[in-house]
Amino acid sequence: MNETTRFLGDPAGWAKAQFHLDDWHGLWGGRRFFLSGRGPVVVQCVPPAQHESCYALTLPPAEAAALFFLAGQQDLLAVTFPARPLVPDETQSRLTLINAAGEARTVVKNGRDRHAGWAALYTTVLDVERRAQQTAALYTGPFRQAFQPEWD
Repeated sequence: MNETTRFLGDPAGWAKAQFHLDDWHGLWGGRRFFLSGRGPVVVQCVPPAQHESCYALTLPPAEAAALFFLAGQQDLLAVTFPARPLVPDETQSRLTLINAAGEARTVVKNGRDRHAGWAALYTTVLDVERRAQQTAALYTGPFRQAFQPEWD
């Protein structure tokens, strides 16, 4: 058992867990990705113009659990990156895992930092985002930086 799997706890409780990836930059845009362990996903896609399109998709529970499993397999909460100032205009991503008890842990990665496990998870997130974009947008308009989905 590693740091991430200890934090997430028993996979039977992952339906109550959440996964947030905040990966946007004021100049370059990006995405905010929210996953409930039950399967609902909300993605805010933000182009450089800061005019958001927000999409929703519900994953099968096993596919949602696979994202938590991948985070645990890669032990992403144990990943550390060198402390350094951002290069001008460099992006910064924040991955937050929230366990079934409601406790949150966040890992921050600067755009030029590299980690194979982070890249694997990010590729999976982008795949889910592309699928969500095939649905009708829930919202289009000015970027809502403070947006948080309301899970049942």
